[in-house]
Amino acid sequence: MAKLHIKADDNEDASLLLEADNSDYVASLSFNNTNTRIEAQSGESMHFYSENNYVFAEGDIFLEDINSGIVMKSPDGQCWRGQVDNSGSLQFSPVDCSTITAMAPISEPLRSTIKIFPNPASNILHFHSDTSLKDIAIEIFNLKGQAILTHTWSGRETDINLGNFLSGNYVIKIFDANHKLVEQQKIIIVQR
Repeated sequence: MAKLHIKADDNEDASLLLEADNSDYVASLSFNNTNTRIEAQSGESMHFYSENNYVFAEGDIFLEDINSGIVMKSPDGQCWRGQVDNSGSLQFSPVDCSTITAMAPISEPLRSTIKIFPNPASNILHFHSDTSLKDIAIEIFNLKGQAILTHTWSGRETDINLGNFLSGNYVIKIFDANHKLVEQQKIIIVQR
């Protein structure tokens, strides 16, 4: 049997950090094979992959201060967000799946040239490309799938003023001149 045991020094937490060399690479923890794994890319959400169903045994799943809800996809392909109110009732509403998941096909040639920073952001969100771009559309969505802002970008750099945005999680989608998705990223806005 192979084991890895991490024991903290006295009065310290124990932790394991998997960190990729840069934001173009993924930190991944695999179980038995690469088809069952947890992975994360810098500035992005964590993804769980499994050949079978996820099974949580002998315990509850506890989510604290969940403001957005839990999103599930029904057999017909519709995504639904379940939110708990203060009386403990679970209410479901339909949401646009593409604003929740990173499963939309992405045009790779442009994706690798676009950088979005900082994340988390507060006042200004910067967009930079290694090459000059033309007629790029930047769209920002809230987690209900509602478009909050559309911005046109030509050139190598552009900024978006976030002063009117509320603190929270948002999805940025960037489309080329043919309206093909070239980048999708979740961002956190923190207003001070």
